[in-house]
Amino acid sequence: MESGRLRQIGPYRLLRKLGQGGMSSVFLAVEEQGQQVALKLLNLSLETEPEFRKRFQREAELTQRLTHPNIVKTFNWKDDPDVGVYLVMEYVPGGNLRQRLDSSVESGSAGSKPWPLEEAVKLFTPIAEAIDYAHREGVVHRDLKPENC
Repeated sequence: MESGRLRQIGPYRLLRKLGQGGMSSVFLAVEEQGQQVALKLLNLSLETEPEFRKRFQREAELTQRLTHPNIVKTFNWKDDPDVGVYLVMEYVPGGNLRQRLDSSVESGSAGSKPWPLEEAVKLFTPIAEAIDYAHREGVVHRDLKPENC
């Protein structure tokens, strides 16, 4: 966990870090009623940069309006005086595409040979459908990579 961050943010108790990027960190959290959520926090180093705060808030507003079975739902966003801007998102267990690809390589099912077509289609069709939907809604994902899928 980043130094200076609280283990409790509003009604959310942070359990563990799920991932980190250049702009934000994502944590598994549990709310008071026991529901697990993902909290996406703007990195502390960017908290004082108005441009990054504005971009993060815009991301929150855009993703909140997207409703698609292959897109993680953003429930809400807050600007907390103690921790800054954060998004409250649906928690989907099971890891991301990077973890899936890495486990395939480790198990030898992908390695240097191509994936079976059926497996690739099954894995990438939902991603393509989500991207298509977002584009039709006027939203372009500017950081599309396996860690974000």
